[in-house]
Amino acid sequence: MLYGEYKEEEIIAFYRKLIANLNLEQMLIIRLVSPDIRESIMQIKKERVNEKKEEFWYHLMLEYLKGSPYGKAHNYKGFEDILAHFNRRVKIENRIATEVLHNRCIDMESKNYQLEDILGLLER
Repeated sequence: MLYGEYKEEEIIAFYRKLIANLNLEQMLIIRLVSPDIRESIMQIKKERVNEKKEEFWYHLMLEYLKGSPYGKAHNYKGFEDILAHFNRRVKIENRIATEVLHNRCIDMESKNYQLEDILGLLER
């Protein structure tokens, strides 16, 4: 997405080719999803700090995005751009789940699930 600058359709085609020889009936993919990307990023910013309470993750992430060909082409500069990147990624992941994996995915809300829930799904 960032360094190859692949278009959404190219990414979808890659995943179609990747799973072409897999039996989807034998698969179940459990996805941990965030109901609110903005809030999740804000929480990560608060949690991923160094011993001086500096938001190192945020600055590393922003520099990574800004330095990528995609980030340069889209003039990434700040928080809203990080948010745009993750929203784009979620949109593509959702398409892969429905169009490529034919809804063989179960979504569980990140930070709001129990390990027992996942183990129960795997036993089915």
